[in-house]
Amino acid sequence: MISNFDRPASGFTLIELLVVMFIAALGLSLVGPRVFGAYEKIARSAEEQKLADIVAEASLKCFLRRTGYTLILEGATLKLKGFQTIVEFEHITFPPQTIAFNGNGYSHTQEIIYHAGEKKRTLHPAWSGIRYGPG
Repeated sequence: MISNFDRPASGFTLIELLVVMFIAALGLSLVGPRVFGAYEKIARSAEEQKLADIVAEASLKCFLRRTGYTLILEGATLKLKGFQTIVEFEHITFPPQTIAFNGNGYSHTQEIIYHAGEKKRTLHPAWSGIRYGPG
């Protein structure tokens, strides 16, 4: 008769499993913050481009319709005055400011100030008939 103690052990011991889990956790703790940092940077960049597109579109619509629009920026919100258009941003914020576009598509201000993460950034709303990005 063969007892259970005579067979060679199959599988891993608890210590071996704990060592492997520790190594995996250490690797994730080193790589995780960089992955999340890259995600935040990409999301911020996408919202900056979204802001540039909204401003360019407002300028172009003013030019084509020969009417003025006013953008109100405050906190993480962009509102188009006189319309129900409200755009919420998650990764960029604005100090209180109002941007008015005339019937020719030009703005009364030279720059739109916003904060992307820790950085203060500007966007120049001068319409030139082509798309542009954040500055």
